[in-house]
Amino acid sequence: MKQGIKKASIAEYIGDKNHSESLRSLRTITLFGKNVATYKFALALALLKVESNQSTMRFADLQESFLKEFLLHYEEVPQQFSSGKPTRITEACDLYIKAGKTHSAFEVLKESTAALWHNYVFDAFHNVGGGTIDDKWWLFDHDSNNKSLVLTDRLLELRESSFEKEIMINEILARWSIVQSAWASGVSTNLVTHSEAEGLVISSQNGSKRVSLRSALGALLPYQKGRCFYCDALVDKTSQSSEDLFPDVDHFFAHSYISGLKTEGNKRALSINKDGIWNLVIACKACNRGANGKFDSRPPPQFFEKLVKRNMLFIEEHKHAFRSGVLTSLGVESSMQMQKKMHDLWNGFEIRKVWVPKGI
Repeated sequence: MKQGIKKASIAEYIGDKNHSESLRSLRTITLFGKNVATYKFALALALLKVESNQSTMRFADLQESFLKEFLLHYEEVPQQFSSGKPTRITEACDLYIKAGKTHSAFEVLKESTAALWHNYVFDAFHNVGGGTIDDKWWLFDHDSNNKSLVLTDRLLELRESSFEKEIMINEILARWSIVQSAWASGVSTNLVTHSEAEGLVISSQNGSKRVSLRSALGALLPYQKGRCFYCDALVDKTSQSSEDLFPDVDHFFAHSYISGLKTEGNKRALSINKDGIWNLVIACKACNRGANGKFDSRPPPQFFEKLVKRNMLFIEEHKHAFRSGVLTSLGVESSMQMQKKMHDLWNGFEIRKVWVPKGI
């Protein structure tokens, strides 16, 4: 029985009518799935990449692409499951790798996984937010009797749009990197912080374990649907850093503000990591550091509420890096405590000069 999305913040995310329904569907599945394994990412990439003009796909047509996508990540990071335990698929992949990754070895891999590669991933693909997204958002339905998938208009639209397809392929790869890095780090309570030198990094609180996530842009931008956090313009990842639509990583609460609170010994700031994921957004260069940019000023209140909602999305994840990263960076243990602490910080930030984004 389909239960629908139980978590209000995720339901609001998929219901945002300002963006393509096809993008909203796959983004929601990618960002908020339970993801106890990374099979969902491999299947999503296969669904986008396999060449076909038909509205149905045979399991066999998808299997080769699925295995190739999974192997690319498995060889780099074997930790593709939250439990870390081997499965029949990973054992078959190990045999393929040991055999020298030859064509004949790949044929053996396909044969040995043919009856099991799609187990669970098809049924669980549309599970998000503690339930299942409504049928209207589904990308496919599967016909076990005929061993085929029936593609919905949502997926067909994505496959036909080279622009949207490229966006989603990049976002899926970025999300996959985050999930596998969090599992590989072996850190249950972690920080997710950003620096100019290292980009986004998962680490233990004492810094003894560190895993680079490389680009903060790839990690954060899907939550903003590719747009500047402030002016809502579509940022351009191919632009030069001097151009207005270049995507910057911005600290919503200025460094100087948080550092000032710590210097004063303010108890509410002592446990806060100002570079934590909770305080990071993607802004266009014009909003962040342009002639009339934000710099260390504070935005209007509606953007603070937007940040709180975004952090709630992080916390709604299923025990992934961003959930722990937000709570740990703020020194809190629950979403309610997170909201209270952020409102305390905002109350002090309100005395700063107000900056208003263009067009607001």
